[in-house]
Parts: sequence; structure tokens; C-alpha cells
Amino acid sequence: MSLERTLFGAWLNWLRGEESVRARRVFEDAMDETDRVLNSCDGPYFLGPEVSLVDLVFASSLERIAASILYYKGLRIKGGHWQHLNAWFDTMELLESYRATQSDFHTHVHDLPPQIGGCLSSGSPEQLAAAAEIDGRDGRSWHLPLAPLTAASLEPG
Repeated sequence: MSLERTLFGAWLNWLRGEESVRARRVFEDAMDETDRVLNSCDGPYFLGPEVSLVDLVFASSLERIAASILYYKGLRIKGGHWQHLNAWFDTMELLESYRATQSDFHTHVHDLPPQIGGCLSSGSPEQLAAAAEIDGRDGRSWHLPLAPLTAASLEPG
């Protein structure tokens, strides 16, 4: 579980402590290590072919990380370049019990500041576009009928 704590610490530091190249690199290194660990397992989950308590602990952090890093930094986690994490998300989302506990990106990003304090937005074009889409300010994302969620959606379904 030290990996989860390392990832969580790197995430919080970049999200609310320091907007810097160094903080991003430390976060991405922690994501790379998480992806390597998933690659080394004998199955789609952290401990192999069956979902375990380890997956449930990571789920809480990774769901918030995926939403907040996209919204505040413009970096895509779900559907991003960490292929084993993507496979883990895909496999977790096959579980009805997991889907029943998931929240949406909008709720995660707006629940975080009251819980952990202010979050630092990068102000990059990618961050501004992602935040506008998640908040429905992009002129497209919150108009009915909603487009079906796909792997290419900002918040993959």
C-alpha cells in the first residue's frame, strides 16, 4: 500500500501544493510506477485475476485523480497513455458493484476543494478546455440529447 500513498502524495502536491514541472514529473513518475505494478500482476487487478481490497483502496484515489488532474491540469488519466491503468479502469467498470459507487468528473472536481482546500489550475489550453467541458461551459457538452459516452469521450463511459 506504500505505492498508493506515494501516488496520493504526488497527486495532492501537484494538485494543491505546487504548480511546477518538478511536481508534474513526480506525479507522472508515481503514475508510471502504478502502471508498471499493474503490468507485473497475473491479471487485470493489483493482486492478479481477482478484485481485492487493494483495488478498492486504489479505486477511491484513482477516480479522484482521473477527474481532478484532467480538470485542474489538463492531463488525461482515463484514456491517457498509462495502458495498464486504462485496462484496470475498464475491468473495474465491468463490475456492477464498482459502477454503482462511481461518481462523475463534475462531482469529484467540485467536491475536492471543500475537502482538501484549494486546487491549483495550470491555465494551459488543455486544462481550460477540459474544465469548460466538464462544467458544461464549452457550448457542446451539456446540450440535449447528450452524445453517448465512448472511449474517446472526455469522461469515458
